[in-house]
Amino acid sequence: MQKDLGASADRIMIFGKEANLRFPSACGTWLVNGTFKVSPSLFDQVFGIHGYRIAVYRKLHSLPEVLHQYSNDPEFAHKIHQLYALAFIPPDDVQLVYDVLMDEPFFVVDGIQTLLVEFTTYFELT
Repeated sequence: MQKDLGASADRIMIFGKEANLRFPSACGTWLVNGTFKVSPSLFDQVFGIHGYRIAVYRKLHSLPEVLHQYSNDPEFAHKIHQLYALAFIPPDDVQLVYDVLMDEPFFVVDGIQTLLVEFTTYFELT
């Protein structure tokens, strides 16, 4: 636990690793989710903050050839940003929109498809 803001009925407790608490400040996009349905019985609500863009950024940086193309080709970078934008699609539509993106000429060209196979697989698995 990082912080306990009192012992009242409106108590707020903050959990997370110290290093993970810095991630959202480095993210251009925060995804938040408040839920009552799956919170442990000890809590009324669980509210999560996720730095989606930092996870994608890290994956991008783990693939030097993809990072080089991303850094040097504005059209390539724009297409990668379209994948980032999946975070703003309603959850029930994400797979459909992802499939539409993957069918665009940019993503099916042999050289690009081969270059991006690990990156796009990452999106499919997360």
